[in-house]
Amino acid sequence: MKGSPDFLRLIKDGAHDGVFNMAVDEFLLRTQIEQKSRNSILRFYRFSEPVITVGYAMWRAVQKETEHQLSAIQRITGGGMVMHGGGDLTYSLIVPLVENSTLRKVKESYFLIHEELRKALSYFGIKAELFDRAGGTEGK
Repeated sequence: MKGSPDFLRLIKDGAHDGVFNMAVDEFLLRTQIEQKSRNSILRFYRFSEPVITVGYAMWRAVQKETEHQLSAIQRITGGGMVMHGGGDLTYSLIVPLVENSTLRKVKESYFLIHEELRKALSYFGIKAELFDRAGGTEGK
């Protein structure tokens, strides 16, 4: 909302099934858009059972391939398939692009977001490294 201060809303959620988790992420995103909020939301959560989340562009193709395997849930966002185990810590980040134009490019945004999370974890004494798909980690 215009004139309101920028802040990061942190949501520490529990373990829920895939449908619930994707519905919450969609609700948060749609609410931010409707309210034209300049604030960001970071939600940490877990899945109560193994599930595959699928980006909207791949949904039809993946739905047929996973019919008799794990449950597949569609995400509101793009991207490919992500396997979530029962113990994984997952997060969603909603950031207004008007205020953060550097996040408009998907590949660059992944690096920037993960690097900031790595720094935040390091600040709290938690060692974390960025994984490089080409083979290994990128030490920082």
